[in-house]
This record gives sequence, structure tokens and C-alpha cells, in this order.
Amino acid sequence: MAPVASLTGDTAGNLYGTAQFGGTFNRGVLFKLALSGAYSVLHNFTGGPDGGAPYAGVIRDPAGNLYGTATGGGALKKGVIYTLDASGISAFCIASAEQTAGVRMAC
Repeated sequence: MAPVASLTGDTAGNLYGTAQFGGTFNRGVLFKLALSGAYSVLHNFTGGPDGGAPYAGVIRDPAGNLYGTATGGGALKKGVIYTLDASGISAFCIASAEQTAGVRMAC
């Protein structure tokens, strides 16, 4: 695993972050580090439609949803924007980056 970005916390003291490499497919992970010290993987990136190599950390909104970006994968293989909601249901590939037109919303 290769975490390279800062961690984001929640009100319970848990920390959330990403690692650019590692996980089941070696394309990075989104993880949680509980206040107790327990580590869990919330998502294993595949490098496909869900993205890969998440280089930046995540941000958290007041409802507890996490948002982040991955530099690889997606429909155009140029990265994705993803979210993981507070109940744990993931909706990956909100948007897929397109080099010439900014963001392409058709993932």
C-alpha cells in the first residue's frame, strides 16, 4: 500500500484515506482507520470504470459522504470522481475526466 495524501476524520474519530497502490487489484484502496486502530478497506479500485490510483485523499460532507478522485481508470482511462455514502453504498464514476473538454459526465 502507498498512501500519499492526508487523512479525513469524522465526528466519531475515524480516519479515512486512500492509497495509490495496493489492494486486491493493486490499483489502490479507499480505507478507514477506526479510533480503536482497526483498519478496513472500503473499496478496492480495479483500474476500470471505478478508477484506479487514487492519488489525493477524500473529503467528507456534513452527511458523512466521502468524495474523491482517482487518476486512472474511468470510461476514458483518464480518471474518475467518486463518492461513498454514509451507509456504505458506493456510487463510483460520478464523472470521468476528458482531456480536451474538462469533465465528461457520461461514465
